[in-house]
Amino acid sequence: ESFRAAKVPFIPTLGLDRVEDYVDSVKSAMQKDKRGCCLRLWESDLEGIAELGDQLKSLFKTLDVTPDDIDLLIDFGPKVPAKAALPYMIDALPWLIDWRTLTVASSSFPPDMTSVGQNKIEELEREEWLAWLSLRSKQKSVKRLPAFGDYAINHPVISEVDFRLMNMSPIFATRIA
Repeated sequence: ESFRAAKVPFIPTLGLDRVEDYVDSVKSAMQKDKRGCCLRLWESDLEGIAELGDQLKSLFKTLDVTPDDIDLLIDFGPKVPAKAALPYMIDALPWLIDWRTLTVASSSFPPDMTSVGQNKIEELEREEWLAWLSLRSKQKSVKRLPAFGDYAINHPVISEVDFRLMNMSPIFATRIA
C-alpha cells in the first residue's frame, strides 16, 4: 500500500518457497495493479525439473495467471552456471517461450574485498558475463535467449560485518569483457 500511496509502480516477486500468505499478497497485488509478477527460481528449483512443471501449474492456479503474466528470473546467486550446461538448463524450462520475460542472473563478485590490497586497483573476470556471452553465441540453437542479470559490484549473500572494523577502499574496478 505504501508503494501505491507514493505512486511507485512495482512488480511483486515470489519464489516456490513462499508461504501461503505471501502468495496471497502477491495475488492481491497482481489483481489490483495489473502488472503481473516476477517468479524467482533458484538453481535448486531446477534440480527437480521433472516436478517443476507440476509446481508451476499449481502456482498458476493459485495466482489465477498464465506464464505470459510472469517475468521469470533464474537466479544462480553466487554460483555462475557452467557454460556448457546453461543452454540445456534454459531449454528444459517449462513454458520457455510463454514467459513474459526471461532473465538469468548470477554473480562472480567476491564475498568481500580482503584479497584486494590497500590502495590497489584490481580487475576481476566477470564470469557471469562470460557465461551469458557463451549462451548468446549459441542463440541459434537455444530456444530462447534470456536477458542478462547480475549483482553488479555486490556479492549476492550479504555478510554480517562490523563496519567499524573494516578496512574500506573507496574505489574498485571490474572488467566486463
